[in-house]
Amino acid sequence: MKYNLGYRIREAVELIKDKGLLFAVHNYIYWGEETVLVEMDLSTLEDLSRYPLDSGFDMVKISHGLLEDKNVIYPARSEYFRALDYLEKGYVGHALKKGKDVVGYIWYANIDNSNKKLNHPDVNRFEISDEKDSAYMFSMYLKPNVRGKNLATYLQRVVFHHLKAAGIMKAYGTYGKKNISALWIHRMLKWKELKIFKIYQFVLIQKVIAQ
Repeated sequence: MKYNLGYRIREAVELIKDKGLLFAVHNYIYWGEETVLVEMDLSTLEDLSRYPLDSGFDMVKISHGLLEDKNVIYPARSEYFRALDYLEKGYVGHALKKGKDVVGYIWYANIDNSNKKLNHPDVNRFEISDEKDSAYMFSMYLKPNVRGKNLATYLQRVVFHHLKAAGIMKAYGTYGKKNISALWIHRMLKWKELKIFKIYQFVLIQKVIAQ
């Protein structure tokens, strides 16, 4: 995919610039990090109107038109090219905007159990490629200045409703076991924890082992 290498190089440069070389190295090389696979039953969802979005924020579907709009500011250049790469692969994203700034987003991909080569790589790694009427949610991000406002749960709830409207009955996702914020978000939303995997990664080479 033509955007894949571009966003990865930009991401590495931005990490080194913003967080330092050591942080960047830990982001791409780790050994035995535990990740939790979770499942959400979409058959019974709470009404989204119970969780109104704070004034000043808007939810929009990510599209080429949104990315090409010069009045819209994406969080980082690497994230802009990541979005182009994801759109090219057929993934679906929703962005949270405040004014002209994209302050958060979340992506998902339908699980195709008839042609596993078309799935997001994690679908096969986490052994959910045989699931029917299901989708995999990933790459959720919120800018630091808007965290702590329940926007992470709102982002996920919006996607739940979009998936259900499209006939999807189950959603899957993962979170790092050491990520306490992600743990509480997933438990607040009542995701069902299924299995723990250990991830071994060296730059772009990754191995996943079920526990």
